[in-house]
Amino acid sequence: MSQLSTQLKIDQLNLEESIEVLTRLDWVGRLNEEDVMRSPRFVLLIHAEQTPLAPLMDVLLLADKPGTQALWCKWHSLKLSDDLN
Repeated sequence: MSQLSTQLKIDQLNLEESIEVLTRLDWVGRLNEEDVMRSPRFVLLIHAEQTPLAPLMDVLLLADKPGTQALWCKWHSLKLSDDLN
C-alpha cells in the first residue's frame, strides 16, 4: 500500500480507509498470498461501466434521505465510470 499511496500522493492511512470502504462494498478484494513479507495486494472486482456510483456516494458523501431526494434523483443513474471520466 505504501507504493500506491506514494503514486497517488496521499497519506497511507487515508488510502487504508478508502480500501476498507471499497472492500465493504465488495468493489475490491484482497488477494490471499502465501508471501507474508509482501505488502497486501488488492484486485478490482467490479466493472466501472456497469457499477452504480450510488453506494459509494451514500457511504462517503451524502446519505439517501428524504431531504436529499432532489440530488439523489440525479445520482441514482450515475455509474462509476461517469465519475472517472
